[in-house]
Amino acid sequence: NLKLSGELLNDKKIGLWKEYYKNGVIKSTNLIQNDTAMINQSFFPNGNINFQGIKINNKRSGKWTSFHENGQVASEGFYKKNTKEGSWTYWNKNGTKNAEGNYTLGKKQGHWIFFDNTGTLRTSGDFSNDLGDIKTFDTVGNIQSEGTLLNGEKFGNWIYFNPDGKIIGKAVFENGLG
Repeated sequence: NLKLSGELLNDKKIGLWKEYYKNGVIKSTNLIQNDTAMINQSFFPNGNINFQGIKINNKRSGKWTSFHENGQVASEGFYKKNTKEGSWTYWNKNGTKNAEGNYTLGKKQGHWIFFDNTGTLRTSGDFSNDLGDIKTFDTVGNIQSEGTLLNGEKFGNWIYFNPDGKIIGKAVFENGLG
């Protein structure tokens, strides 16, 4: 079966290159513009697009978009030399927004908001180098808890509230364990 196709000029890839799965479905395409820049696309085995963006010197640069296998957009944001940089937005498989915020040097920075599968705000917080002071909310907007996230895991002191806003519990977390 055909695995790879494209053109060479002076032993260098040029133009459109295609890579294939064993079943003949396209796995990826690369449109090589020059020695340093290419437009890159990758596909799921079902033929739907997985991700797309530009690579410069073989590193993700500029705007990139990824997709769920069902075709819905999964994420959209920017890279600088293979590192997330700037505004990013994430979506659930059903098309509702999951999260949005900014990265600096690949780490969450500034205000982030997170939603559940129905698009209801569930968590928000301010981050500095992936360390965030956040609050979680129930489906009607009442605060449920507040604490710190470090690299996506609960860290330090957390406080839990009932729907009336009264404290019902406290916990201390280390390495995501309370």
